[in-house]
Amino acid sequence: MTAHSRQGRLPAIDVLRGVAVLAVVITHSPFSRTGDPLAFPLWTRLLFTVTDYGGLGVNLFLVISGFCIHLPTVRAGEGTAVSFRAFWARRLMRLYPPFAVAVLFTLASLVFLNRGTSNGTLAGVFGYTSNARLALDIGSLALLAQNFTGASHRIGNGPLWTLALEEQLYALYFLLLRLRKKLDWRRTMYFVFAFTAAWRIAALIVARAGWLPSVQWFMFGPPRWIEWVIGALAVEARLSGNELPAWCRSARLGVLLFLGTAALRAPYVLVAHAPELAGSIPAREAILAADFLLTDPLFSLSGFIAVNWALSVNLGDERAGILVRALRGVGYWSYSLYLTHQPVLGFAKFVGLRLHLPWLAIYGLRFGTALVAGYLFHRFVERFFMERARARAWSSAST
Repeated sequence: MTAHSRQGRLPAIDVLRGVAVLAVVITHSPFSRTGDPLAFPLWTRLLFTVTDYGGLGVNLFLVISGFCIHLPTVRAGEGTAVSFRAFWARRLMRLYPPFAVAVLFTLASLVFLNRGTSNGTLAGVFGYTSNARLALDIGSLALLAQNFTGASHRIGNGPLWTLALEEQLYALYFLLLRLRKKLDWRRTMYFVFAFTAAWRIAALIVARAGWLPSVQWFMFGPPRWIEWVIGALAVEARLSGNELPAWCRSARLGVLLFLGTAALRAPYVLVAHAPELAGSIPAREAILAADFLLTDPLFSLSGFIAVNWALSVNLGDERAGILVRALRGVGYWSYSLYLTHQPVLGFAKFVGLRLHLPWLAIYGLRFGTALVAGYLFHRFVERFFMERARARAWSSAST
């Protein structure tokens, strides 16, 4: 990787990206997630319970996303207008082409994994039961609406739902900019917190009425807005002289908050793999309500502290050890790893089972293959589009 290709990047942010993406890969690496969880051996269920926490990498990604999107605006100076059209053009040039290639790659993996099971239709080649369902899923993916339809999970690349979430948070960015012109950060944060809390509470009420499953209401942009906005707050604190309280960069507090919130989520995670532990239906509903209302914002607050701390200590600079440098490298191509890891894990599982490898070897094969495939996707696909997007931006700026 050349110095030019990493120009303008903050090493600490890339280290945290590496942590986040590896956490997500880990949560998808166990390979016996179908069937009745109560039928699995105890060690398997415990493994699922622990690795489920890797999904918290998404919370950290949302904080990092808010930081990175707001960073160019703050660097450009107060009062700089952000063009809606130019902003979306840049984001789509940077993110959409690799995403589209990843969708095609995922569909190709479905053909491989479902060979011999086709029902004689085009849909059957991809493991679908109807051509209409296949067309609707491909259409929603093309329009980045897969978190409304669940299409990414049906094609075998569940993490892609967050790409649609990101686009919705980008749209909310312009509302944030308007608020910042009228309000200080304190009042802006009060507004965002109230908006997010109101959405989450309303979602639980609507779900309880049976109008829509509660989990569906938490996969859109509005209920995750507070997680994204605190990342933008970290930028202004760093570059605009709006000093945050010392606790906002306290590593000790960040760890304690993370552990405390992990304990708060523990009943939800355990019930997911051992429903009998929850007891009555009201008890399960109370566990779900507590998790949906509290844990995502609290986990993201620990991510906010992690971002501020990492920047304050220049995490990932030239003095970093080999582990931190490795995380920084993974963070640089984290987008490619995120896009491709789930279909690659499926392929590696197929190979491991065909070779009759022990479960630990299959686990290692899945994890290692995902890393290699993610790097290769970055090297030959993502970087290709990155360079063209950079060249186009440079050409536009020069004219």
